Amino acid sequence: ERLVREYPSVNFRIPVSLDGYPADHDAIRGAKSYDKIERTMELLTNLRRRYDNLTLDINTCYSSLNQGKVRGLVAFVRERFDIDNHSVTYVRGNTDDAMKQASVQEYTELVEEVRRRPNRRESRPFSSWFRAVMDYQRDIIRRTLLKDEMTVPCAAGRRMIVVNERAE
Repeated sequence: ERLVREYPSVNFRIPVSLDGYPADHDAIRGAKSYDKIERTMELLTNLRRRYDNLTLDINTCYSSLNQGKVRGLVAFVRERFDIDNHSVTYVRGNTDDAMKQASVQEYTELVEEVRRRPNRRESRPFSSWFRAVMDYQRDIIRRTLLKDEMTVPCAAGRRMIVVNERAE
């Protein structure tokens, strides 16, 4: 809260990872991790209601563990959480190869469906620029999947701050 209060001209974007319905998410990310998301989203949503410089997003990591369920999850997220954006990214990086055996076709369709949905707070400064960057990122991921080669390595933890479900 201190940061958004003390720097009102800075836009803070907080994406929360949610990979499935409660039981599915816990199976993928660890026991009780969904409960932590519920509490985190409640706190962040209340904070965002007080500060215009806070954007709240959810990202779903699409993999073989949740394929076939993500379309419904997108609707669940829209009903359950007051977020600004929901993105779906394909699992990549140093993870179990079996997780990467998800349907590229379904992923591509999901990304387009999510992209076409209206977002709640697109009037923020740089939101159209952010949208363009996200579209470009999705295109890079799609090309990576189709060519079966890493065109851009995952930079999570090296070029941005990443906080996991244990707040580490």
